[in-house]
Amino acid sequence: SGHAPAYSHVRDSEVLAGFLAQVSGPAVVVGHSRGGQIAGLAAARYPGRFRGLFLEGVTPLFFGEGAARNLPFLR
Repeated sequence: SGHAPAYSHVRDSEVLAGFLAQVSGPAVVVGHSRGGQIAGLAAARYPGRFRGLFLEGVTPLFFGEGAARNLPFLR
């Protein structure tokens, strides 16, 4: 059996944005820890799908090598 794919903030933010596009209009999204990072990234990339964000216990993604790896559009 194969292993699960590596975690990807970008891929997961695309999944969240796609979910919102299919099930609702612009939404208020609540995110905690990594979920908050994903929600924030999705809102930055797809602002029309969000009415607001409530983020709790979130460490920003915008740091050194992690930003270059997880946020290639910021390069």
